Amino acid sequence: MTPNKNWRYQWRLRVVACAVLVILGGGAAAAEEGTVPDEALASIVIIKGDQHRGTGFLAKIREVDFVVTNLHVIGGNDEIDLMSIGGVRVQAGRIFGAVGRDLAIVKIGAYPETTDAPKALATTSDLLGCAKIGDRVIVMGNSGGGGVATHITGKIRGIGPDRIEVDAPFEPGNSGSPIIHLDSGLVVGVATYQQVKRAAGPDGEAEGGGGGGGGAKRWFGYRLDAVEKWETIDLARWRSQEARIVAFREDSMALRAFAMGKADEAKTNPRFRAIFERFERNVRNFTGNRADAQTQLSGLIHHLTGFAQTGVQELKSGDFYDYFRSNLYWEFNIPAQLDFRSRITTVYTDARHRWSYNATGL
Repeated sequence: MTPNKNWRYQWRLRVVACAVLVILGGGAAAAEEGTVPDEALASIVIIKGDQHRGTGFLAKIREVDFVVTNLHVIGGNDEIDLMSIGGVRVQAGRIFGAVGRDLAIVKIGAYPETTDAPKALATTSDLLGCAKIGDRVIVMGNSGGGGVATHITGKIRGIGPDRIEVDAPFEPGNSGSPIIHLDSGLVVGVATYQQVKRAAGPDGEAEGGGGGGGGAKRWFGYRLDAVEKWETIDLARWRSQEARIVAFREDSMALRAFAMGKADEAKTNPRFRAIFERFERNVRNFTGNRADAQTQLSGLIHHLTGFAQTGVQELKSGDFYDYFRSNLYWEFNIPAQLDFRSRITTVYTDARHRWSYNATGL
């Protein structure tokens, strides 16, 4: 899309999408109550990190005990603490992430075999063979990240190649909770995200208020039986990659702010500020003739156009975990950030061309 004079409004329409992904936002009323299997409660592991917290559960995968959760719960933390509902601390070992899905498994060390120790849940190896649309499910988890286990029941509303949809309304902190098929007792999915659809106003603003008001809500979990490949995750390397994406996004937001006439906001970015302060120093030495004005403005646009291209190649070809290319969250999705920057770069490139053309008449 080539931006025009209404770019500001077109951009806001793109940013405020009709479908808003909210990481497990809650607030909906509970579905019908169901019986909680004892092994389900015993499997729950509370995950606490220095940045994120959520839920996990103990499961056997290829006869090995793992804590299963979401990558967005694990990633970004310096370290994680795993604690069973019974208060037994579980030692975290190697971490693996599912390629193409927001799923993580954490290999665990030995723990005391007491009545309070977590018990491994069985997971389905063939969801279509054990469950169907309309079947009842129960979701266990760390509601609100409060460190206590709760449950909610519902039904399977849809089955896809890599995820399922349920109507059990997840609550904050339920990321990584098991979705248990009540008839078979098997885990059929891992609670991951909520999707909210809202009507957009003429200026792109969602009508009906913020995340808690209005709009149809849907709840999704990823299928464990659909994972084809796992990759080893190192938390320090993850943080480094995440920081590079954050810096790239912040540069894009500064460029966007300046294009919308918000220079003060743009200058809160130190990399943008360095370019603009150089321009301001040159303006203070401005001689007042048209040729000098052309040189200064042309130089600013030239430097901002170059700034808009900084880091693009690194994100395109850099060695990043698959999560950063396939996750659903705009802030950390590399293809989404590259698309965002591409459209901003087009704005500056067009401005540079228009300035070069108009400057000939000075």
